[in-house]
Amino acid sequence: MSTNRRSTRRKRRIISGILVLILIAGLLLVSSIAGRGPVLLEAQAYQPAPVAAGLPRPDHVVIVFEENKGYSDVIGSSNAPYLNSLAKQGALLTNYYGLHHPSQPNYLEFFSGSNQGVCNDTCSTAQFSGPSLGGNLIKKGLTFVGYAEDLAGAPNHASWNSTCTNCYYALRHAPWIYFKDVPASASLDFTSFPWADEGFAKLPTVSIVIPNLIHDMHSLPPSATPSNPIPLEATNGDVWLQRNLDAYAQWAKQHNSLLIVIWDEDSSTYHYPANCSQGINTTPPNNHIPAILVGSMVKTNSTSTQQYTHYDLLLSIEDMYGLPAIGGSQNAKDIGDIWK
Repeated sequence: MSTNRRSTRRKRRIISGILVLILIAGLLLVSSIAGRGPVLLEAQAYQPAPVAAGLPRPDHVVIVFEENKGYSDVIGSSNAPYLNSLAKQGALLTNYYGLHHPSQPNYLEFFSGSNQGVCNDTCSTAQFSGPSLGGNLIKKGLTFVGYAEDLAGAPNHASWNSTCTNCYYALRHAPWIYFKDVPASASLDFTSFPWADEGFAKLPTVSIVIPNLIHDMHSLPPSATPSNPIPLEATNGDVWLQRNLDAYAQWAKQHNSLLIVIWDEDSSTYHYPANCSQGINTTPPNNHIPAILVGSMVKTNSTSTQQYTHYDLLLSIEDMYGLPAIGGSQNAKDIGDIWK
């Protein structure tokens, strides 16, 4: 027998031996896990996504939207003593800007990174497919609720007329109602918002609070007719915030939670756009509005001079919870230099 043929047989025996060993090992492994089911398909416990560098991960975030007041209408004004004291308890963003006039596009931009083709305050019975901030939180296994004052007396979404209002509640200020990825159960009247520590601990991951048109600094009751309504509008909103949100603000400072108070747009006058061809997109230094953040992770009596918009706030919340950036937030930056 030639040397080459002996070598070939030897190789075949070695390979056969290896295959037998592999087969035996496989049988032993199967035996050891018998009855446990397919290991690779076992459900894994939910693990929070890593928080973006430099950002906190609050247990609860409450975002309150106020209406139509510029930075100087509130900050440093005697018409808003509570808000000025609140800013000293946390952080004031001194260069924060709205994105549009009038109101509604700003709410939609913050909630979904897009104005969804809406450039004025006219409401539609159509709903948007998303994605939205609320929908992405829910998809992640987190929670979202929108609390709107006087919502309980409002008609359902399908019956809105062109004014979008019912008494002092306005749909155009409650963006979550427009989105299919946010269930109706996530929309509550503000009377459902908790008033004490035990309730605050059960709040959703992220909440949006929308006061009614009198309490969000938008308007005055019909009986009030001052020549300049802005000071009284600001005072009414300031008083309402102290009565209704200060308890949460104080609790948040001790319980890894966050309160954010922002405005949709400033008090500028403008020609109302009938459609998007007349849409008003604003850029800094126009549409300068206040933004106040208070919580256990916020530096006390701090300010940030960085330029921010609703897109930056949206991205910051997305990054706190490992959510995908949507729409305009993909080109935004996280809010920084105010965190402990």
